[in-house]
Amino acid sequence: MVMLDQNKRSSILKIENSSKRNGKRHLIVTNEGSYKGDWKNDLKHGIGIHKTTSYRYDGYWLNGRRHGWGVLSKFSEENGYRIVYDGEWGQGKPRGHGIRQYSDGGYYNGDWKNGKRDGFGEMWYANEDYYGGLWLKDLKHGIGVYVYSNGNRFEGNWKDDRKNGQGSLFNMNTGIVQQGLWRMDMCVQSEVFNTKYRQAAVRSTSFPIPKVSIFHYLTIIAQP
Repeated sequence: MVMLDQNKRSSILKIENSSKRNGKRHLIVTNEGSYKGDWKNDLKHGIGIHKTTSYRYDGYWLNGRRHGWGVLSKFSEENGYRIVYDGEWGQGKPRGHGIRQYSDGGYYNGDWKNGKRDGFGEMWYANEDYYGGLWLKDLKHGIGVYVYSNGNRFEGNWKDDRKNGQGSLFNMNTGIVQQGLWRMDMCVQSEVFNTKYRQAAVRSTSFPIPKVSIFHYLTIIAQP
């Protein structure tokens, strides 16, 4: 009886394994949408395209999760598919380097970890502001440069999405630079410089800049 039970279990196991999806499939439709691509042990594994009524993913899979390079697009009746994320994935979330395009028109190009901006990256905001620097868990954190749409800029340290630590705020209209210490977006100690006054000159430099002959100068010095 024991032998019969073991043989029965092994035969059932063989049937289950043979019925699992493996290799390439032209198109499979499930309650999660449609998938066309590679399978392994009934899981998306390899290269494939997954579509739902709202999203489409083209790229690599590992054990049923987005893993490797891939493009995620969002569908709307008005505009069709719009790319949301183009880059690397890890265990179903953006990880590594990738470009994210936001619905308001802003976009980010840089490093990701666990689906959040993390590492070095550049962010172009919808209001035409710009930030280039370090991120941590989707927040500006570390050294970075923030350029406002009016041309003013802050160069320095950030913490939890706010200016924090040593930094310099440049007013490009007045030429004034505020340099000092910041805490939670507030300047607590600083010096102010007027760069327009400090860089003023009696007359502008001629262009092209005239060449200076060293040998001619030495000849004049050497004359008795």
